[in-house]
Amino acid sequence: QTSSCTFRTGSVFLWETGSFPSSGVTYFKPIAEYPVFRVATSSLVGANSATIIYGFLEVNSGITLTIQNSGNRTIRDGFGGNGNINLTGGTILVSGTDLATTRIAGSGTLTLSNTSTNVQLLNASQVSLNSNYVVNGSGLAFTVNSGAWLNCGTNILSGSANFVLASGGR
Repeated sequence: QTSSCTFRTGSVFLWETGSFPSSGVTYFKPIAEYPVFRVATSSLVGANSATIIYGFLEVNSGITLTIQNSGNRTIRDGFGGNGNINLTGGTILVSGTDLATTRIAGSGTLTLSNTSTNVQLLNASQVSLNSNYVVNGSGLAFTVNSGAWLNCGTNILSGSANFVLASGGR
């Protein structure tokens, strides 16, 4: 959270002590470095104000990260891991523009658990699906916005959530 510390590409910020601060908080600097924010303990986080992670959000195996309340969560370099994410409030916004560093990956599951929750790949984002990934949430949406690109390669994005490809998305 501090601006006096720079996390470089390949570095990992390991969170393993319960819930992490998420009200109006920015993790990492908005520079051309690609760190990982790794969650290693089941946590309940979220606020009604925005959280920004200029990196990749990774949830360890056997762990569930529950994200609550209405604030948007901008995660520049995508999300995944072998643990699960349960989004009970707000929106996950993926904003990265480099297929090599912006990804959805791992064997975990993302569950959208509330009528106000969804995932959006923002305009100009370029995201690689690096493994088969499940997004559940009947009637809720995983959206590739206009100008965004989701490169699935041979991988499959599946689950009960609606997949929306907006006009101009690819």
